[in-house]
Amino acid sequence: MINYSLRYARLYKRENEERWVNSIKEDFTKRLNREIEPSLDFSVILGEYLANLYWLDKKWVTDNLNRIFPKDNDTHWKAAFTGYLFYSSRIYKDLYFLLRKNEHYAKAIKTEFSDSHITERLVQHICIGYLEDWEKLEDKESLIFQLIENKNINQLSAIASFFWMLRDELNDKIKIKVKPLWKMLYELVRQNEENPKYQKLISNLSKWSSLIDEIDDEIFEWLKLSAKYVNRDYNTPFFIEYLLKHASETPAKVGEIYLEMLNADIYPDYKKEDIQEIVRLLYDKNEKESADRICNLYGAKGFDFLKDIYETHRDDKS
Repeated sequence: MINYSLRYARLYKRENEERWVNSIKEDFTKRLNREIEPSLDFSVILGEYLANLYWLDKKWVTDNLNRIFPKDNDTHWKAAFTGYLFYSSRIYKDLYFLLRKNEHYAKAIKTEFSDSHITERLVQHICIGYLEDWEKLEDKESLIFQLIENKNINQLSAIASFFWMLRDELNDKIKIKVKPLWKMLYELVRQNEENPKYQKLISNLSKWSSLIDEIDDEIFEWLKLSAKYVNRDYNTPFFIEYLLKHASETPAKVGEIYLEMLNADIYPDYKKEDIQEIVRLLYDKNEKESADRICNLYGAKGFDFLKDIYETHRDDKS
């Protein structure tokens, strides 16, 4: 019925404000009464095609939004919002603001969805809102603030994953948002450091070193914390790769972060060439003490792939 209305509208009513077939509109309006239409499929379809319905009839969607997503009926609300999140490959600002104004995103933050993909999509929507300046970290009413304050570990992990996935399309708009958000998350994870689930999050935040231009004094402290748990969720190869990226500019900090990892009894050996290059750079940048310590700790654990580099710089007094 929706697809028919869309076709009809493109052919005959493209310039109208109300574009869909009137008999279908009347039928849909009647079905918004879930006692008449108890099917969850109908609720899913409403969410899935929300953007299309909004194009067909903006006023109808606006007037009936809280019937499309009935907050007093959790089963149908969840079905409709799941349909919306699952199928919304792009975010429409008007719909985002409409749903936010009517507190549907806020309800979603407090909702446990059975499908982890839906939780990820919810977080992506809100993170995009943050990137677009629709949400402010310092605003306690904002969705990004509510998301973090909710302290749902799955949602927090989805934030870490979403931003890391942006690493290949970095621009100033993204970069400027990373550090303030990282700081807020750091304060939260530091308070829950003993929780194994938070240790995974601390580990995953280490990958945000790929999103920054420089390890400054604050980020240095955050990465030292991540270094202690970087083997959770198999993040050590990424950690090594991103430390190498920063080794030339901030060798002293990189050396100390690396030692923090080794002191936590984490001894990565992949990729060996990346680890060797980090150690060479430390020697080249006059961080001999850190480089020696890294080589000696690896040697004491039975790893010999740094031996030749150590021997080369053994008598270096710089």
